[in-house]
Amino acid sequence: MYTGFSKDLSTGLIFGLKFPSGDYTAPGFDPDDQIGSGSTDLILGGFHKGLLTGDNAWQYFSQIRALVPFQYRSAINPDTGNNEVYRPGYHIDGAV
Repeated sequence: MYTGFSKDLSTGLIFGLKFPSGDYTAPGFDPDDQIGSGSTDLILGGFHKGLLTGDNAWQYFSQIRALVPFQYRSAINPDTGNNEVYRPGYHIDGAV
């Protein structure tokens, strides 16, 4: 996380990597229902916080984050017995 855009540290960037640490080969489950995805993902995002009132009683926070998979692992499909690669889609999430 980087917050050096302003003196009050109210705006920043989020960046990092998500590694394929969860199980993605459990039999009987579709690849999108597994605990893990088997992919390495790039995490990119940003946030901003600020005051809604001058007395600091009400504040707001907004954030957007994207997970972009770029490296995939193959696994045996328990239904077909074939070695297949599951490619998860991009994930974009925002909150206010």
